[in-house]
Amino acid sequence: QMSIMDLDVVSDSEVRIVATEAEGAWRNTKRSNHLIAIYRTTEPISERALRSLHEEMRNNNYARGLIFSTGDFTAGAKNYCSSRPIELCSKEQLTSALTSAGL
Repeated sequence: QMSIMDLDVVSDSEVRIVATEAEGAWRNTKRSNHLIAIYRTTEPISERALRSLHEEMRNNNYARGLIFSTGDFTAGAKNYCSSRPIELCSKEQLTSALTSAGL
């Protein structure tokens, strides 16, 4: 279960959320922060944009990044994230998840 710690509307096509999640079921467990970015665009998200997000993650000690897009990601962006703690969710994956949830 995650709790939203901060929400920043960067522009009408980008929202960034910092969420925290307990790493265990015990009372004093360490919490890990995640950066969630949502892009509302039909343009592919570039490697450059994801490099910027990854730099923000490192500067703020975020454990993971979850990037959602109503479009897709460039091949370079997908390759860049394949070896980093960043999960990409494109339009097709988002549509499938929402359909499976009955939404």
